[in-house]
Amino acid sequence: MAHYMADAPKRLLVLGDTPFGTTGFARVLTNLVKRWCKAQNPSGPFESVDWWAIGYPGNPHKTPYDVWPAGDLDWPTPKKLNGFLRLIAAKDFTHVFILQDHFHFESEFVAELVKVCK
Repeated sequence: MAHYMADAPKRLLVLGDTPFGTTGFARVLTNLVKRWCKAQNPSGPFESVDWWAIGYPGNPHKTPYDVWPAGDLDWPTPKKLNGFLRLIAAKDFTHVFILQDHFHFESEFVAELVKVCK
């Protein structure tokens, strides 16, 4: 993950329910991302937003951000969460935002997330 610098472009990675869903988490995240993404709100703080979307099958979409399929019921498995960690390591995100029930995350994943985000 990129080290935060005040004048550098800010890039956000979100983990949560698909922006195309109707769950409470999906609606909350969709509203937040609309405010945070400069493509949708010129005064938003983030130049780009990527979304690791639970329940998103990978269909084409017209959102101004990249949406990555996180899986469906299998999303909290180590294999899927390791994919999330690899995405963080591969791109230069400055921020990560997670909106999901905490009990889905094993302590090993949280420890690895901390390492990747440093």
